[in-house]
Amino acid sequence: MKRLFVIALLLITFSMALTNFFLNKADHHGQISKLGKDNFSLLPLYIDPEAEYNPPQIHFDDETNVSGEISTVCNLKNGQEVKVWLRDDESAPLADKIKVVNEDRK
Repeated sequence: MKRLFVIALLLITFSMALTNFFLNKADHHGQISKLGKDNFSLLPLYIDPEAEYNPPQIHFDDETNVSGEISTVCNLKNGQEVKVWLRDDESAPLADKIKVVNEDRK
């Protein structure tokens, strides 16, 4: 009985950890390019010269939470590696959270 309880507890813990991982995974991960007043393009980190890419246009506003090496959207700059979480009910990709992974990949 004790063994069954331990196995059940381990399975529950594992499933909770797995669920947490997938719920907290970033929607996009890449490098900032063409930074504008309220948007930027997100390039892939590694570019295959023979492939064609359609980088997503990510929009942000004053309510976008920025974390990592900087703390405001004003400090974003081209070349930074970022992870982006999007807001759920938006028609355009509007960032809810941007995490700067490193300052500059150039």
